[in-house]
Amino acid sequence: MKGKRITPERGKIYKNRGGGEYLCIRGLDGDAIMRNVASGWMFWANGVTQYEDGSIEWDYSTDGHWEEKTSHCTEGRQGKLRLNMEVSIDEEGLFAHMDRTVDAIRTLEDEMTGLRDALWKASGREKGESEESQEE
Repeated sequence: MKGKRITPERGKIYKNRGGGEYLCIRGLDGDAIMRNVASGWMFWANGVTQYEDGSIEWDYSTDGHWEEKTSHCTEGRQGKLRLNMEVSIDEEGLFAHMDRTVDAIRTLEDEMTGLRDALWKASGREKGESEESQEE
């Protein structure tokens, strides 16, 4: 079956080719943060491919973690105390913050481009023209 690279859509549930359903939390340039609907396991799916039947698979995953996390201590096999510390993340709040940050950066880039162009115009030089060539 033929597949094509996709960037999964936020909020859409995809069936994995090997089984299971995964909710796309965030898609970005052919990769996605996915959550296993049944278990809550979250991860980055890198290199997502979708097949003609709508199923997906990915090249590899990174940064896997449980969605609902707790802090607890368990006894290790050799009687050593093992500490498992995990932190819960408000996904929607985090992504909304990231979106606002990206928008602010783009606005600053636009403002700086406008300022640069105004400075070039005020100097009487063409863009890219050096001070030496202005003196000639």
